[in-house]
Amino acid sequence: MFYVLYHAVLCFVGVFFRKQNYKIAADKESFCIFVIFRNEGKAVGATVENLSRLNYHPALYDVFFIDDNSTDNTAKEIKKAIVRYNCQNFYVLERNASNSDKKEEFHAVRWAISQLE
Repeated sequence: MFYVLYHAVLCFVGVFFRKQNYKIAADKESFCIFVIFRNEGKAVGATVENLSRLNYHPALYDVFFIDDNSTDNTAKEIKKAIVRYNCQNFYVLERNASNSDKKEEFHAVRWAISQLE
């Protein structure tokens, strides 16, 4: 009985309190996205394609793909995808750390930020 009453209330609320159409604010904030990867040559094309479809003004954001010690052709595949989807605000940073204890993702982010400063 409780479940019937519960669902009846939900239906009532859904019918009479519909979602309002809010005005979409203009793009004004700038940001950057870091995508860290290692040996993802087969999957990065789809990532570039999806990020290229962002519904945001391209001049207000940058996407940095950080190749963290890949042993395959991942950086090359990303560069091809960037050209294919004409993403002028996408960049590839290739990191080759010789020190094996510095191969975690947070080291790659620190390295990328130091390269951008």
